[in-house]
Amino acid sequence: MERLTSRFQTASESKFLKVLLLLLCCTVAINAGAATVTWDGDAGDGLWNTAANWDGDILPTATDDVVIDNGDAVTLSTGAVT
Repeated sequence: MERLTSRFQTASESKFLKVLLLLLCCTVAINAGAATVTWDGDAGDGLWNTAANWDGDILPTATDDVVIDNGDAVTLSTGAVT
């Protein structure tokens, strides 16, 4: 027999709702970190690492989605190749 925690929920239903709420909070927190950053090329040098080339003058991070219009040329420097 299940113990009643309230008039309408059993203990197992209450635990299920707590776990569901926790998963929902984690999902929202993960998605909150991603942003969409758009290339505007305002600096004129075509370099990925120049903040002025990005809308808002902020470089994209590894978790951001990047939008580059068709036809724009972007140079990404990877350093020395050995």
